[in-house]
Amino acid sequence: MSKNQVSLLKTNKINWTLSDLLKSATIICLLLLIFVFVTRQINITSFLELQTYKSLTILGLILVQNLIFLLPIYLLVLKPKKITLANLGFRKVKISKMLGYTVLGFVLYLSTAFIIAFIQNYFNIEIPGFGQQIQKIPAFGSGLINMIIASITIIIVAPIAEEIIFRGFLYQLIAKYFPAKLAIPLAGFIFAVSHLEFNVILPLWLLGTIIAYIFHKTNSIYTTVLFHALNNLLAFIAEYFIITGASS
Repeated sequence: MSKNQVSLLKTNKINWTLSDLLKSATIICLLLLIFVFVTRQINITSFLELQTYKSLTILGLILVQNLIFLLPIYLLVLKPKKITLANLGFRKVKISKMLGYTVLGFVLYLSTAFIIAFIQNYFNIEIPGFGQQIQKIPAFGSGLINMIIASITIIIVAPIAEEIIFRGFLYQLIAKYFPAKLAIPLAGFIFAVSHLEFNVILPLWLLGTIIAYIFHKTNSIYTTVLFHALNNLLAFIAEYFIITGASS
C-alpha cells in the first residue's frame, strides 16, 4: 500500500471492509429479487400504460431501487460503524479544483468517445459494447409534468445516489486494497455492469473510470456529483432534441 493510500485511509477513515461489502451485497440481491417478484405480482406495467401516472411510477421505482442499495449499506455498515458523510466523500474542495477536474473529465470522456466513434466509422466496423444507448425520456411519458419529473430523476436523483454508492462507498473500499491504477478501472467496470446495459458497456466503463479518477484526484464526492449531473444533463438535452426532431 502506498504512502498516499495510507494517508487517505487515515484522513477519510475508511473503516468498512470486504466483509461489510459482502453482507450488504447479499441483502441487496435478496431485496432486488423481492422487488422484482412484487412488481410482477402487482402488474406494474398496467400503471406504466397510464400516461397520467407514468412518470410518477418510474420515479417511484427508481427511488425504491436506490433505497434497496442504500438502506442495507446504511443499516449494516454506516450506522454501526458511525461512518459520517465526510467519510463517504462529502468533503470540501476548492471551487477551482472542482471545476478544473470537471472540465478535464469531459475532455477525456468526449475525446475518447470521439476517437472510438471515428475508428468505427472510418473502418466501417462495429465495436461490441459500444452501441446505441436506450432512450430514457420516453419511459416517463409526454407532457411538461412528466418531463420535469424525468429531468429531476435523471439529472439530480440518479447522480447523487450513484455517487454515494459507487464512489463514496465502493471505490474507497476498493482503493483500500488496491493501488489507484487498478482500483479506478475496477470501480468503473462495476459501475458499468451494474447498469445492465451491455450494448453500451464500454462508454459506461469509460464514464465510471473517469468519475472514479476525478474522485481519486479531488477526494470529494461533490466534484463527481457535479460531473455526473452535468453529463446526464447533456445526455438529457441531446435525447430530448433527438426525440422532438424525430416526431416533428
